Amino acid sequence: MIPPIRIAPAPAPAPAAADTPLDNPPRWIDAQYDFGVIPDGVTDNTAALQAAINEACASYRKLILPPGDMLCGALTIPGTIRMEGAGSGDFAYGGMPASSISRLLYAGAPAPMITIAQASAGGSIEGLVLECGGIATTGLRMRSVLGMKVSDLYMHNFTGSGLLLDPDPALVANCMFNEFHRVHVCSNQPGSIGVHLTGSGAACNTCHNVFSMTRIEFGGAGSYGLIVGHSDNNVLIQTYIFTAGTGVRGVYLKNEYGGFPISTEFHHLQASVLGYEQDEHANDNFIFGYAQDNAQPDPITNGGRLFCVSTNGGAFPSRSIGGLGTKPGSNVAGIQPIALGATTATVNFEWPAEPDRNYAIQLTPTWFTRFAITSKSTTGFTVALDTPAPGGANVHWAIARTG
Repeated sequence: MIPPIRIAPAPAPAPAAADTPLDNPPRWIDAQYDFGVIPDGVTDNTAALQAAINEACASYRKLILPPGDMLCGALTIPGTIRMEGAGSGDFAYGGMPASSISRLLYAGAPAPMITIAQASAGGSIEGLVLECGGIATTGLRMRSVLGMKVSDLYMHNFTGSGLLLDPDPALVANCMFNEFHRVHVCSNQPGSIGVHLTGSGAACNTCHNVFSMTRIEFGGAGSYGLIVGHSDNNVLIQTYIFTAGTGVRGVYLKNEYGGFPISTEFHHLQASVLGYEQDEHANDNFIFGYAQDNAQPDPITNGGRLFCVSTNGGAFPSRSIGGLGTKPGSNVAGIQPIALGATTATVNFEWPAEPDRNYAIQLTPTWFTRFAITSKSTTGFTVALDTPAPGGANVHWAIARTG
């Protein structure tokens, strides 16, 4: 006989929990539903956005911005924040409908649109369009910020700098270890600067930041694509700068407080038809891949040390504006065309004679050959070339004195 099978009774259901608030709040804040932001392009959302930003910083929760146009004035980020918009800011005008993009439209008094105002560590901003409207001086201003990630950010029609990194001297803290990916700035305002890296003298500077896939479009009288000022050890990878021809310079390494900038490193730089220039005190900077496929001029160094390799295979010594240094022999340079098949070349200086022959010569032929200086004078020099010159060959040269 088969014994009966005993089945344990099912446990009694647990009593229903009382309706109580969640013990843990959500890990994000929705600016539209939690703080009443209205993305209609008409409503002033300054107060609502600032309140949402303050709460996100205080609670360490991510702030989500809705798609659409959010009218606002100047905003301040008081600490570490993670803020995310809808869509990719870098390609906002590349086919995505405006209704699917988070755009902040500036409608305040002239001032930076967004300022990260105090020392903060970590955090991120991504997927936003900052439409400055020809009013806001700056799209994003970062003071003493450490270790932040900024990506897919598009800033348009600013009157000052699109992206400005300038540490606050009151905090005595650098703006450093930040990462920027696919940042796009565009303005044709006179005197504007696409990206500006600077500092505040001995107190602090902008250093050890990394930029990748940066796109800068600029124009207008007195404008620059990129100014690297009081800073050091910043790395820029795949930098594209475009202008229709108006402006001063695509890239300018500017001596702002003496001895800087130093150790700026570019990996493939397209500096626009207005080219690259650095001051004489801007030293030990590097360009690995200086694009010259669209008639970009050779870099101008004014005597400052620069290691530069062109995408055309040329390596450039120091050269000054107009081919003239600050004194005879002060890193003056030029390019000497070489006739087909030639094995010697003579360079005649185009300025008043040197005081003597005690100057050094740096040569870089555009083809593979050994060479030797066979004579020097106060008005020029002659070089012997082991390998006959091919068609279209040049020799890049520079002279320098230590005194």
